Amino acid sequence: SCDVVGWRPEYLGPAALNRAWTLLNDVRDGTRSERLRAVSGDAGCHSCHTHISCTERCPKHISPTASIAGLKRASVAAMVKGVL
Repeated sequence: SCDVVGWRPEYLGPAALNRAWTLLNDVRDGTRSERLRAVSGDAGCHSCHTHISCTERCPKHISPTASIAGLKRASVAAMVKGVL
């Protein structure tokens, strides 16, 4: 479902990144900075090319593309603030 996974086997992929976004937005999760650091590396959210293939093919009809975009925004904001 993800073109990038085919090109870059080390890429985390839409399912893992969608889950990371869910956990990042859970107020009970105390590992926000660590989680952002993990998903903003070379194999993380910024490797997504936003082809939207994952959203079009998602059997649960959710939008991993939107979650990945949220991770991109959150990680850039954290970098600007000096948290990452």
